[in-house]
Amino acid sequence: MWRTTKLLIMLGIVATTLAGCASSTVQHAPLVVQGHVLGPSDHAVLIDVGSADHVTIGDEFVAYRVTRFGDPAYKGKPHYSERRSGSIRIDEILTAHSARATLVDGLASTGEMVEFRHSR
Repeated sequence: MWRTTKLLIMLGIVATTLAGCASSTVQHAPLVVQGHVLGPSDHAVLIDVGSADHVTIGDEFVAYRVTRFGDPAYKGKPHYSERRSGSIRIDEILTAHSARATLVDGLASTGEMVEFRHSR
């Protein structure tokens, strides 16, 4: 009798645990893709993000100018300033690691960082 009771209790615990896992909602982290502006190209900009980064035509990226400041001789952690300079939209994916994008607003200069954040 005692063995049967223990078995039923354990089965109840396992069933409750599995039911809780099946009904829980999985939250995915946002997709973050970063790259750089490679240069201008026919009223657009080239970026070093492409099909290997799982971007699609129409994705919008924010361009940031990153500037290091402080004394370069200082041995501690360097300090950086990040300022939004504009945004771009992908028009054409050229290769696995490059795409052409048009400027949506502001500026996107050579060397600036571009970033895409989205939940897919």
